[in-house]
Amino acid sequence: MKNKPIQLILTIFVLTFVLTNFTPAVQKGAVTKIPLHQLNHVIKELPEGSPLDFSDDLFSFLDPIFSQAQIIALGEATHGTKEFFELKHRLLQYLVKNHNVRALGFEFDFRFGSSLNMERFVTEGKGDLDALFHGLYWTHRNQELKNMILWMQKYNSDKKDWEKIHFVGIDSQLDIWYINELIEELHGFDPRLPEYLKEELSPLKSLGKIDHKNMSSEKYSQIKSLLSQLKKQVHTYLTENPSPSDSQKRKLMSHLIESYLLSHEMRFLLTKKKNVRDRHMAEHCLWLKGFVEDHQKVAVWAHNSHVAKNPHYTSEGSPSMGHYLKRELGPAYISIATSFSKGSFAAVTDDCFGNDTKPIIWKIQSNPPPHSSNSVFHKAAPQNFVFLISSQPKQSELFQYFNQPMSFLGVGDFFTRDVEDHYGFSKMINLAQYYDILFHFKDTNAIHIIEKKDV
Repeated sequence: MKNKPIQLILTIFVLTFVLTNFTPAVQKGAVTKIPLHQLNHVIKELPEGSPLDFSDDLFSFLDPIFSQAQIIALGEATHGTKEFFELKHRLLQYLVKNHNVRALGFEFDFRFGSSLNMERFVTEGKGDLDALFHGLYWTHRNQELKNMILWMQKYNSDKKDWEKIHFVGIDSQLDIWYINELIEELHGFDPRLPEYLKEELSPLKSLGKIDHKNMSSEKYSQIKSLLSQLKKQVHTYLTENPSPSDSQKRKLMSHLIESYLLSHEMRFLLTKKKNVRDRHMAEHCLWLKGFVEDHQKVAVWAHNSHVAKNPHYTSEGSPSMGHYLKRELGPAYISIATSFSKGSFAAVTDDCFGNDTKPIIWKIQSNPPPHSSNSVFHKAAPQNFVFLISSQPKQSELFQYFNQPMSFLGVGDFFTRDVEDHYGFSKMINLAQYYDILFHFKDTNAIHIIEKKDV
């Protein structure tokens, strides 16, 4: 009985310590009053109509931030929104013309069956573009992306090799499943390679369909060792047989094997509930920066969630691609987000058997929920605008308002049918820390998906 006062004091002390030190940031000094008047004062209105018609003058106020960049990431709040695709196409044109961007890293598998065949079309005019698009996933198989690819190819048609812009995938989710394709590309690159690489190619060819779900650690290490040795041997061969005239093709071929290594690691670690995809995407981006000339820059096309400078993105708490790039490049990494209030977009959902449906056009008609960043943007005076977040004074009420965790609408290729699931209430983000620039559209339309033709 006589110890009760001491226990009470200790309890009060512990509660005070916990509440003081572990209260979520949204409750610790959070700015609750929406500084809408300040937002309206600093945002720049976007013209009506297609973003493809935006003038260079509209983007010129962003030149100081683009000038300091080495990698400029272009985000999208959904994979199925027409305005986001057209805006990023237009931004790429501006960056190529005014800021020496000479490569676009796309959220797309690196291998030849995906991005590198598109790279051949863009830089050399080789291949049937309709046939290339036929085999793509719906997030890539759309008219908006096709229009951009056609523009890139036309731009390159009268340029020297070092002046051309490149289209390269920065993802490796599926590459490892296409070993035969890798072998065919090595054979096609140089007819002398098969004999030189036979000790590595023969066991790789015998692997058949690779099943990471039931793979032992020993089997994983065996495949990794084969790919590592193959990479080493290809590097040795290219060093011993130099050919300056096709240096870029040789760089791509060498990195192709690295992409298979990354893909192999990612698929295996996913079975261990560890996601390294964003780290790999960042590694591809940094390689791409080294692929172009030293004075040239790179643009990156991916979802908002990947380009964000988020230190705790994945379910187990590892960073997003943008955070890795920020850590490596500092202010030379620029992150651009897109957002919307209402409108249409394309996405798949699950059917009654739990499988993905074909892409469906969805429409959000309700206003954004209160306390979401989209709700604030929805109330802004211009319906469509660009907001240069990083230029706001750090002590201003406006910066402090967005310098706290808030919900932010985002849809990948999958939509749950419930829009609130996609506001990230369980995992809110800090816009002021994660993005430098934001483009907002009050109403949107869906991309135009190109239907697959019977062949």
